[in-house]
Amino acid sequence: MDKTGVERLLLVVPKKYRNDLKAFCHEGTSGHLGVTKTKDIFSRHLFWPQCYKEIEDYVRSCDRCQRVGKPFDKKKAPMKVVPVIQEVFSKINVDACGPFPATPSGKRYLMTAMCLSSKYPDAVPVEDITSVTVVDALLQIFSRMGFPKVLQSDQGSYFTSALSTTFLEKFGIKVVHSAVYYPQSNAIERFHRTVKRVLKVLCLESGSDWEQAIYPA
Repeated sequence: MDKTGVERLLLVVPKKYRNDLKAFCHEGTSGHLGVTKTKDIFSRHLFWPQCYKEIEDYVRSCDRCQRVGKPFDKKKAPMKVVPVIQEVFSKINVDACGPFPATPSGKRYLMTAMCLSSKYPDAVPVEDITSVTVVDALLQIFSRMGFPKVLQSDQGSYFTSALSTTFLEKFGIKVVHSAVYYPQSNAIERFHRTVKRVLKVLCLESGSDWEQAIYPA
């Protein structure tokens, strides 16, 4: 029975395959995430005696994770009551992440978005964060998430320019510019930290540029 109370059949893994499966659940496209998330990937389908202790040891001894290191803790925002958003994709938070080292195609930033109801994230590699580029990236994001009712962003000029404002008004999207300590911005900031760390590890692992890590072939 899993942590949600649902009965689930698990594959009991023979010893000779265990190291390969620990690597599969932690490395490569699994993203070199931490102990808890690696355990979560593993526990969906696999089991053997003392498996969770072995996974903890494996993750904590991962050479690439140690070389990249953990992000520093940032100053915590004061606790506030956050309203519950019922409708998925009705309100999204958008932001820019970067600059990163330029890819062969000239990309240096990620335009990111997160649904504030489901916490579903999206990201589009872009060359710059000018208004024209931002509007184009938003169209790509909206093609996957749908047009939101409310778009939350910071005070960046690429979100407050005449072009961006006109574009959003045309589609009836209300814009909310968040303050420095805005609780609903925390999720996308955590997403940025995770993306930066995972890209460092994957690019170190594969030697590829980070755009290929975002959209693997």
